[in-house]
Amino acid sequence: METIIARTIFFATLYGKDTNSALPLLNLLDILTIENTFKFQAFKFIHNWHIKKLPSIFTNSVTYAKDIHSYNTRYAFKDNIHKVRTRTNIGKQTIASLASELWQELLTDLKNLSSNCFSKQVKQHLLRKQSYP
Repeated sequence: METIIARTIFFATLYGKDTNSALPLLNLLDILTIENTFKFQAFKFIHNWHIKKLPSIFTNSVTYAKDIHSYNTRYAFKDNIHKVRTRTNIGKQTIASLASELWQELLTDLKNLSSNCFSKQVKQHLLRKQSYP
């Protein structure tokens, strides 16, 4: 913990005057932004659904695209979630809508990892995508 505090103080004194964003500091300390933290938690929820580790109440909350129709598409082949049609912003904020959008971003290799490996790999994936605005 002292190392993190020392790095933070060093970075703040060295770059603080010229930096308008905390993103370089977050990247230095391997900390996700608020948006990426939300995505990370959503990915973990969807992955737990994917590996069937959620309570049964969530079983029908989302559906795979391959379960909707009988023909094979590239979208369905990658274990993506069926995109529900929504007309309102409230509908776009439901777990089914968010899950289909977020889950599509992940590589198929990441989707099929165990829970422990999944968390580590997805965090690294999000940290790599996190860049200076």
